[in-house]
Amino acid sequence: MSAPVAAGLDVDVTVAAGSFDLQMALAVASGEVVALLGPNGAGKTTALRALAGLHRIAAGHIALDGTDLDRRTPPRWVAPERRPVAMVFQDLRLFPTMTARENVAFGLRSRGLARGQARARADTWLGRVGLADRAGDRPDQLSGGQAQRVGLARALAIDPALLLLDEPLSALDVATRADVRRELRSHLDAFAGAAIVVTHDAVDALTLADRLVVLDAGRVVQQGPPAEVARRPRSAWVADLVGVTLLAGTAVDHERVRTEVDGPVLVTRPFGAAYGIAAGAHVYLAVRPRAVALYRNRPAGSPRNVWHSTVTGIDAVGDQVRVQTDGQLPMTAEITPAALAELALAPGDAVWVAIKATELDVYPR
Repeated sequence: MSAPVAAGLDVDVTVAAGSFDLQMALAVASGEVVALLGPNGAGKTTALRALAGLHRIAAGHIALDGTDLDRRTPPRWVAPERRPVAMVFQDLRLFPTMTARENVAFGLRSRGLARGQARARADTWLGRVGLADRAGDRPDQLSGGQAQRVGLARALAIDPALLLLDEPLSALDVATRADVRRELRSHLDAFAGAAIVVTHDAVDALTLADRLVVLDAGRVVQQGPPAEVARRPRSAWVADLVGVTLLAGTAVDHERVRTEVDGPVLVTRPFGAAYGIAAGAHVYLAVRPRAVALYRNRPAGSPRNVWHSTVTGIDAVGDQVRVQTDGQLPMTAEITPAALAELALAPGDAVWVAIKATELDVYPR
């Protein structure tokens, strides 16, 4: 086990999580925001509960700013209420009979602050989240976005060294979500401690976090800056999250990849040894929907990867249309409504799929 870092969060734990054990090593610097992602049952909630002190670890340590909060050897345990940790639960857990001011002041009072000082600090935080005029309202008198702001103010008011956010925007409608997301990013930018956000939403993860950490079956399977994870996903779940088709294959030479076992060969941009990929190496190919072109007739010209396929689904996504196809390689194409009308496509129609070599990103598995 590594020694605790001096500032920020340092985690290296095993936690019993029912059908599997969560094994996670993670460091989050003070001032850094990490988004914890993964499919249902991956261990995200178990990780948050262990950090908050609501679930004991089986091995390893959790340290914050150089102080152990939980360690098995030598044994040390800090109770949840004594940790400098604040958690915003998915359902907020605001006290229904308390006003917004009283909800925000509750954590401060629990830590021994005098009633008048706690109320004054609560009013300050309600002002920071734009709710100075709603301090006397109970949760059932607030909108979903306003209640979310109260939950955030309650968490930040205690000046935690670690902030945990469990699906903080999931209960909000689309319009409110965009506004609260923007405000939350502003508060996270100003937060001096370490922050971890659990979310299933790609936009939330990509806009709120400085780094993404992906869990699957209790293991960290990928992590990195949001742009890098989105550009080069390493699992089908991440690929689906960011809207990319992920193919596994084997490098044939410096610019060709055979997909799957005895699958078709795709011509890609040159990669070769300069990218750490030699012939025979196992690789991934990432294909973005906008890189996939559709034609009614076999296209002539520059595309080097062309095959016949069938339309299996058509869905509107914002101001674009996504067309799912099934053939030699299942693909999703993103086209404009005008292009869809011109092609006159419907599920079951035959179509030609084309991808330029320069649009295929190849990287080691």
